[in-house]
Amino acid sequence: MVVTERAKLYPAEASNSAGSDLAARIGGTEGGAPLASIDWRFLLPAPRADRFDQLLVVGGGPAIADRLNEVGIARRVTCSTERVTDADAVVVLNGASAPLTALGRRVRPGGVLYVEVDRQTSGRRTPGPRQICRQVKDAGLVPVQTYAVWPGFTERRTYLPSDVPSAFRWYLASLHASQTAGSCVQDAAVRALLAVAGPRTAALSPSFAIVATAGTVPFAPALLRTASFRAVFGSKELRVVLLTHGGDRAVLMVFERVGGEPVAVIKVPRLPVFNGRTANEQHVLSWLARTLDTGLRQTVPEPLGLVAYCGLDVAIESFRPGTPIWRSIRQWRRSLGSKVSDLRAAACWLADFHRQTEISRLPWGVDEATRWVNAPLAAYQDAFGVTAAEQALFARARSYTATLEGTPFPIVWQHRDFKPNHVLRTGPSLTVIDWEGGRAGPALCDLIHFVVHWHAGVRGVSGFSGLSALFFDVHPADDVSRAVNDVIAVYLRALEIDDRVFPVLLLYTCVELVLRRAEQQRLQGQATEDRRAANRNFELVDVLARHADELFRNVGVRPCAR
Repeated sequence: MVVTERAKLYPAEASNSAGSDLAARIGGTEGGAPLASIDWRFLLPAPRADRFDQLLVVGGGPAIADRLNEVGIARRVTCSTERVTDADAVVVLNGASAPLTALGRRVRPGGVLYVEVDRQTSGRRTPGPRQICRQVKDAGLVPVQTYAVWPGFTERRTYLPSDVPSAFRWYLASLHASQTAGSCVQDAAVRALLAVAGPRTAALSPSFAIVATAGTVPFAPALLRTASFRAVFGSKELRVVLLTHGGDRAVLMVFERVGGEPVAVIKVPRLPVFNGRTANEQHVLSWLARTLDTGLRQTVPEPLGLVAYCGLDVAIESFRPGTPIWRSIRQWRRSLGSKVSDLRAAACWLADFHRQTEISRLPWGVDEATRWVNAPLAAYQDAFGVTAAEQALFARARSYTATLEGTPFPIVWQHRDFKPNHVLRTGPSLTVIDWEGGRAGPALCDLIHFVVHWHAGVRGVSGFSGLSALFFDVHPADDVSRAVNDVIAVYLRALEIDDRVFPVLLLYTCVELVLRRAEQQRLQGQATEDRRAANRNFELVDVLARHADELFRNVGVRPCAR
C-alpha cells in the first residue's frame, strides 16, 4: 500500500516520539524498589472495597512499603508489627523473621494473608508448603492457593499455581530454556514428577508463596472476580500464572482448573501512568485485524477488550501458542542452522507485515531529516549531554542526511519491540505478541532491533556488547554475522529500500532505545543520578561513536556487507 501523503503517528503514541518533548520529561529522581517486587498484589483476593483499609507488610522494609503506598493498594500501609494489631491484609515477605501463626491471627475476618518462603536461603529445615499451610490453619485462616516462584524471590519472574500441573508443563515447554546438559536432565525429572505429584508440585519448588483468607473470601485473584472479567470468562474455575519480567506491566496467563494451554492473556499496567500503552495495544490489534490479510491476521493476538480495575486499564487478549525464539537461541545443543532458520523466518514475516502496513513512501527531504535525525539527536543531547565521540558521530549523521535527498523512504507500522522474546514459533508458523508500543515509523528499524538481540543471544554476550562484532568487526568466515547481513539484504529488496538509509536508521534505532529506556526508568521511579550507568542501551551509541568513520564511509554499502 502506497499513500502519497506524509505519515501520521498513531494518536496514542504520538507523544512518545523521540524529540525535545521527551528530553523535557526525563527526570533524575532516585529509584525505589522495583515495581516487579510487588506484583504479587495481583494474586490477592479482593478487599472489601476498592482497596484494603490496613495492610501490614513484614520483611520488605520501608522501600516496599513506599511502593505499596504509591500504587494505592491500601489506605494505610505499615511495616511496623508494633503499630498494627489487626489488618485486612498481612503480607509476610521472604526474609521475615516474625512468627507466622501470630501474624496470621492479626488478619481481620474477610481479610487475606500472603506468605513467601525461600528454602534456598533458609536451609533445608525450612518448612515446606504443607507445613506452612498447617501454621496458617492454626492461625484460623484458610489456605486458598500455593504458587511456586521461579527462579526465586531475587528475580521473581514467574508464579506458578501448584494445583494446575498443565501450567508447569506449559511453562517448561514454552518459556523455560535448558542451557546445559545438567539442566536438561533436571527438566526431564521435573516433567516426570509432574505426572506423579499433581497438586503437590509446589513442594518441589525451593521458593513458594501461599495465599490464605480469613473466612469465606473467594480464593480467585480480585482481578478475575470483577463483573467485566466474569463477562469474558463466565463462571469457569480459573487459575493464573503470573509473569513479572515485563517492563511496564505484569502478565497473567489464564488457565482453567483442568485444561491444557492458557485460555486468555491479561496484561496489567503496573502504574496508571502506563495505561495509555496498554490501551494503545488494544487499538493496534483492532487496526491490524482490519488491515492484515487472513494469513497474517492469524499471527497476532485478538483483542478482547479493556477493563477498568483500581485505576488501571487492564487488557484481555487471546492466547496464541508458540515458543519464543529467544528460548531456541538459549536452548542447549540447538544447532546454529536451526537458530538461523528462526532468524530468517522472523525477517520474512516482518517484510510481509511491512509490505501490508506501508503507510507512505515519500522522497527523503528536510522533514524526514528533522523527524528521524535532528530531533532525536537533540533530545539525546538535551537529556544526557554528549561526549566528544558522540558529538562527532552526531555531526557526521547530520551531514550525511544531505546525501539522502530524494531517496524513497517508506513509513510502515512498527512493532517497536520486535525482538526474539516477542516472536513465537510453532513449526513453520510465527506469532508476534506485545504490541503496546506500535506506531507508524521508518521501515527497517524493527529488523535492526531484532538482529541486534538475536546476534547477542547467539554469541552469548551480555547486553549489546556484540554490536561491534555484528556490523564492524566482521570476519569473512563469520557465519552468524553473515546470516544477519543476508536477512537484512533480503528485507531491503523486499521493501525496495535503498542501502543508503541504513546508517541513519541504525543510529536512530540506537538513540531511540536509549531515550525510551530512560523514560521508562523515570516513569517507574527508578531513575538515578548516573543515568548512563543505569541504562545499558548507551552501549549501542558508544559502539557507533567508536565506528563513526566506518558507519558513514562508502555510501550505499552497509558496514557488515563490506
